[in-house]
Amino acid sequence: DASNLSRTDGVDISWSTAEGVLINATTYSIENSQLLSRFDLTQSEEQWQVQGEMQGKPVSSVLEHKGELLSDYGSYLVSLELLGSEQDVVTQNMWVAEADPISATAVKMSKIADNEHANVKMDIGTICSRIFS
Repeated sequence: DASNLSRTDGVDISWSTAEGVLINATTYSIENSQLLSRFDLTQSEEQWQVQGEMQGKPVSSVLEHKGELLSDYGSYLVSLELLGSEQDVVTQNMWVAEADPISATAVKMSKIADNEHANVKMDIGTICSRIFS
């Protein structure tokens, strides 16, 4: 209904190494006091495991991705490295529950020139954002 206002909130919590490598993460979103989704990502025996729920249905999956994932903090560090390098683009794997909670997502960071409000563009699946690092 277009006349109703929807209240939405979300929280992302992640632990990472000082180098920006993801250790584990939790994310959830709430709309009008109802839990829409909650996911926990942990690593066990060289596998990334997702547990949680989406729209009241349980979710349990192992990511096909083997190896390190970049944390949110790590994406900031990579953006700084990109800006200080000769490269124009860099791609890293991250866990972005909003894009796909049961897969690692390739995140492409590109330098932006001539923009006073942003110097890095992040393409995360179908999500695109511009940030200032």
